[in-house]
Amino acid sequence: MGFVSLGLAIVLELLGTTFLKYTLGFTKLSPSLVVVAAYTGAFYFLSRSLQFIDLNIAYATWACLLYTSDAADE
Repeated sequence: MGFVSLGLAIVLELLGTTFLKYTLGFTKLSPSLVVVAAYTGAFYFLSRSLQFIDLNIAYATWACLLYTSDAADE
């Protein structure tokens, strides 16, 4: 359950980060709402995953997957 919640948090964080460029400085409403909802969901699922996983393991997994996905974009 912990890693499923962590996976959802990572996916939502990637979604929010992707939509940041479409907000144009938060002047566009729809992408801005997606960013706020995605980051809210990411922090919620991260907090849920920390009930099952140690913080150091969760942070290492989070950072590794985000850096790997960011490198794949370039």
